[in-house]
Amino acid sequence: MNKYLILPFFTAVQFLTRIPVPNGSKPSEQKVFQRVVLFMPLVGMLIGLITAGIFVLCQFVFNALLAAAVAITVELFVTGAFHEDAVADYFDAFGGGWTKDDILRKLKDSRIGSYGATALIIALVLRILAIASLDGILFQIVVITASASIGRLATVISVGLLKPVESRESLAKEAGHNAKIADVIIAVLLIFPVFIIWGYLTPAKMLVSLVVIAVLLGVILRKIHKLIGGITGDCLGMICYMAQIVVLVVSAASWRGLN
Repeated sequence: MNKYLILPFFTAVQFLTRIPVPNGSKPSEQKVFQRVVLFMPLVGMLIGLITAGIFVLCQFVFNALLAAAVAITVELFVTGAFHEDAVADYFDAFGGGWTKDDILRKLKDSRIGSYGATALIIALVLRILAIASLDGILFQIVVITASASIGRLATVISVGLLKPVESRESLAKEAGHNAKIADVIIAVLLIFPVFIIWGYLTPAKMLVSLVVIAVLLGVILRKIHKLIGGITGDCLGMICYMAQIVVLVVSAASWRGLN
């Protein structure tokens, strides 16, 4: 059990966060390491709970906007700005790259250009404003947690649909290309309580969020495949962030009849 469940879970925590965990080093067996992707949505749920908890607590001291900014700041420390870095790299590469080699080179470049900086600012502002617009403690906790777990689930689906770019070392390269439908089902089951509560509180917004994510995911994966022929870690990180933003923005919407 430790080898096939606990070890992959701790490795997923280590990969997605800066939280120190026991036995968190990369497993030596490829078969064991491939199970890491199954636990990513679950780790995302834990990250979401941390962000939601900070947001709820901060509202006793600050207004909602400042509380949301503090919560996102804490999350950045928890994750090491892991996905934010991916957002900047993705938009720099696909915004300023013209050829496959140019895009892949920019994806590896640690410097942030105008495309990446603009995209990152917009992404952070959207998350903060959307979180600040959520009403009710239970709704806030559920939606923030759902956004974080759905974001990581989107990455699991992505690595199952699109093979990694050859000759690039990444999680997608080492584990993702073997993701199957069964893996996605297991990943969903691990966060299924989130779907139940989310759907109970706001079924229409949950449905709209999932449909929008599915459409955007299809468009993005098609573009990635066309331009570079496979998925990379930065692409996965951007997809995760995109899914989070969709859930938060749709949940913050005040359209009449959308509950």
